[in-house]
This record gives sequence, C-alpha cells and structure tokens, in this order.
Amino acid sequence: MSTSEQAVIAVAGGTGGLGRHIVEELVENGKYRVVVLSRTPNPSLTTLGVDVRPIDYTSHTSLVKALENVHTVISCIATEGEALVAVQIKLIHAAEAAGVKRFAPSEWASDTQINTIIEGYFPKKEVIEELRKSKLEWTLYMNGVFMNYLASPRGTGHLRPLKFVIDTENRTANIPGTGNEPIIMTTVQNVAKFVVGSLSLPSWPEKSGIIGDLTNYNHVVKAVERITGEKFQVEYRSLEQLNKAINPNAQNVRENFFTQVCVAIAEGAKGGFVFEGTLNKLLPGIKTESVDEFLAEWWTPSV
Repeated sequence: MSTSEQAVIAVAGGTGGLGRHIVEELVENGKYRVVVLSRTPNPSLTTLGVDVRPIDYTSHTSLVKALENVHTVISCIATEGEALVAVQIKLIHAAEAAGVKRFAPSEWASDTQINTIIEGYFPKKEVIEELRKSKLEWTLYMNGVFMNYLASPRGTGHLRPLKFVIDTENRTANIPGTGNEPIIMTTVQNVAKFVVGSLSLPSWPEKSGIIGDLTNYNHVVKAVERITGEKFQVEYRSLEQLNKAINPNAQNVRENFFTQVCVAIAEGAKGGFVFEGTLNKLLPGIKTESVDEFLAEWWTPSV
C-alpha cells in the first residue's frame, strides 16, 4: 500500500523536535501535501506551505475532521506515559474513522516490543496492541539514540540539547556498563530522510529499524579525544550500580527514566538499543552519517 504522489501526510507533533525535521524533509521532498496537527497556530510552518490543522485531542469529531483526506499519520507526540497512550489511541480511532491508510506511532528510540527495563516505554505496548486491532497499516520507527545529542548544545537541530552519557562540550563522560556494549546512534536528519523515503514503499515492515552507526561509548570518547586533541574525564557505572540507583518508590516514570535507559544500554543487545536496520536495507540510496563524521563536523577545532 505505497503512498502515491501528492498524498496527504499528517504529522502529529510536527511543530518542533523530530516532528519538525520530518515536516521540513517532506516539504523539501516535494512529493506530498503536508499537514501538521497542532493545538495552536504556527505561522512559520504556514509560510513553508504546510497545512496546519487545529485539533482538540478530547474531541473525536475534531480529530476526524482534521484527518480528512489524509493518507498517512506520523506521530511524533512527545507526551509521556499514559497520557501518550490516551492521545495516540484517540488518534488511531479517528484515523480509522477518517479513512486513513497508514499510521506510525510515536516510538523513535529502542525496540519497545522487547523492552522490559524502561518503564516510561511500557505504555507504548498498549498503542501497538490498539494498532493490531485496527485496519490500519502501521510500522514502528526505531533509531536508537539521537547522535545529535553528542553536539549539545549546538548541533541538535530542532531537538532540545541533551547531554546524555557524554558531555562533549565539557569533555566528561558517565558511561553505563563497560562502554563496549553496542548501541545504535542516528542523526535526526537521517531519521527524517528514512521516514520520508519509507512512504513510497509498497508495504511497511512491522519494525522500521534505522541505523546511522552501530558504535559504543568507548569509541565515541576516543573519537572526540582524537578530533579535539583533549582528554576526557571518564567514569563508568556498572550494571549493579545502575540498578541500585533506581528508586523503587518513584513518584513518576520520569524520575527513573534516564537511569533505566542506561541500564538498557548496559544490557547490550537485549536492552533494545540494537536492532536490524530494516530501512537501511530497503532504502540503500540513503547515506547515513557515522559518529566519527558527525563529531568531526561539530568538534574539529577552528583554525
């Protein structure tokens, strides 16, 4: 069920972050009519020729109307936990009622279907089950950790800067596990290209894995040291230390989120941050940026 030219693609959560990158890639591609579902107007997107449609997630009628003539919905909603589930399930029901053909829920990290560690991702399984019950064609985009965070605070594009594990700016690293565990990193720009490229596929795989680079944190540190000529201050946290740091009485999933992500990374492949590059194989014409290339772009000292 490939997406025909000039089909309407709607991005939920398309005013900022990853969603904004996907919207801009869609506009640059030029093959599709682009809709952004937004609670508020966005003149900067309207200037790009994007149809910004106002929505009320509490109103089924409002959602169905906003999805009229839409072929594919891509969800980049950044709400967390049960709130994310509620909003996306409402969006799925409205998409079915409006005659939408394809739906991609808000994933954009690890393989949540095998995740048993990150509590903040548990509710995403409810969304997947709802999609299984629907008549929609769907896929789960997974891209590992956004490589752009290695360039915080400068090179993150529309993503908010985040110094996660490695603070390249201050030459420090707090590495989960041994640092040799494999992890996938992908630039947000590459993710957007693969998403737009996948719209033309005749059918969607259930899992759309995107691999920018399969690397590890020890390699990242050595690469930055080589590029900058400066040594990092590196600390390691063992799996045992990380598990002890998890608060069993946390008031919300956000409190343990980053620690649990570190546990998943330290667990290696079974943590969900290593997966098959499904879209790399299906869309071989898209060139990905390696960690070394990205770091050289952002951290090579100016002459």
